[in-house]
Amino acid sequence: MKRLPTALMAAAMTSMLATSTFAADEGEWSPNLLLKPNAEAELDDEWGVWKGGFSRLSSYGSIFPHQGNFFFRLAGTVKLTQNINVSDYASFIDNGNAEVKIGSWFILGVGTPECSFIIQYYDENAAYLTEDSESIGCDAAKWTEQQTIKTVPLGTRTITAEIRVIEPTACAGNSFWADSMPEYCDVLLDDAYFHINSSSTAPDETSSDDEDETSNDEEGQGDETSNDEDEQDDETSNDEDEQGGETDDSDDASTTATTTSLDFTEVEALYYNGDLLLIDLVENLQVATRFQRVDLWIAIELPDGNLLFMTEEPFERFSLKPQPFKSSLDTNQNTHRVLEFEVVPSLLRGNYTFYAVYVKEGQNPMNSFLGVRSNIAITRIVLGND
Repeated sequence: MKRLPTALMAAAMTSMLATSTFAADEGEWSPNLLLKPNAEAELDDEWGVWKGGFSRLSSYGSIFPHQGNFFFRLAGTVKLTQNINVSDYASFIDNGNAEVKIGSWFILGVGTPECSFIIQYYDENAAYLTEDSESIGCDAAKWTEQQTIKTVPLGTRTITAEIRVIEPTACAGNSFWADSMPEYCDVLLDDAYFHINSSSTAPDETSSDDEDETSNDEEGQGDETSNDEDEQDDETSNDEDEQGGETDDSDDASTTATTTSLDFTEVEALYYNGDLLLIDLVENLQVATRFQRVDLWIAIELPDGNLLFMTEEPFERFSLKPQPFKSSLDTNQNTHRVLEFEVVPSLLRGNYTFYAVYVKEGQNPMNSFLGVRSNIAITRIVLGND
C-alpha cells in the first residue's frame, strides 16, 4: 500500500504547478515504440533473444521491481533486440535533425557485466546503413536509469534497438540462481524505452529564409518602378484577396494552438450522512499535433494520507497503484462526473482532496513532474460527523 503524507503531497503539487507549462526548448518525443518494454505482461515474441537467459521475475532475493509487479532478468551474455518501424517519422528523419533516445532501468544481480545500447539503422529496402553504440553502467546496487540519444541517419525506415549484456567472467556458485544455472551472472532490467524526437525541423530553415529575403530585397530594388506600377494596378485585387483569406489564416492558427485546462465545478465545503456528493471535472484539451498527446490523471487524497487513482476499469474505479484515468488524448472538451454517491456512516471522516492533471503521454507524475502539461485542478471537501 502506497502512503503519501499530506505534507509531501502538498510539496509535490507545488512542484507540479511550477512546471505545468509546455517547455519551448524541450524536444517532443514520440510515445514509447518498444513492445512490452517492461515485464508486467506475459511475453510472446516481442523481444529477440540471443544466447544467455531472459525471463520475468517478481523478485530476486531482496530486489523488487523498479515499479509494477515484475521485471526482466538477463542471465549471462545476452543480446536483447526489437525491430522498430519508423516510417511514420520519415519526413523528420529526412530533414536531418531526428534523434532517438534509448534507455532502461538497471540493477545488478551478481557478476561484473559490461553493458551497452546498440542502435542499427536500415533503409526502406532493409539495407544496413550504419549503427551507434554506447557503453552504459548496469552494475549499480540500486535501480539506476541509463540512456543515450543518437542522431538518425537520412533514409532510415527501420531501427533495431539492442540492449547487450556481456559477462566476461564465470559466476559459479555466486548467482542467485546457482542451483539451476551455476554458470550465469545476472543483470536485472525494468521499464525500457525507445523514443524518436518528433518535433525536428528542416536544417538551416532560418538561414534559407534569410537568403530568400535578401534575394527578394535585391530583386525589389532592381524592379522598383515596375513593382510600384503593378502594385497600383493590383491594389484592389490584393485587398480583396487578403479579406477573403483572413478567415482561413485564423482557422489555421486555431488548429495549431495547444490548449489544456482542467477545473472542478464548485462543491460544498462540508458534507454529512445522507448528503449527495457530486464531483464534476471540466476538461478542455486541444493539442497541436498527435505527438503532443496527453494522459489524464485523477487522484483523491484520503484523510489518512493515502492516494486513490481513478482507473479506466469500469469494475475497479479506484486503485492504490498510480495510473492514468484516460490515455493518449488529443481532443477532449466535456464535463466528466468523477464521483456521485450518498455519504454513508462507513466512510472515513475528515478532509478529502481531489486532483486532476494532464501529463505527457506515458509518463508518471508521481516519478517526475517534468511531464505535466496543464494546470493542476484541485478541490477539497470535508466529511463531517453528525
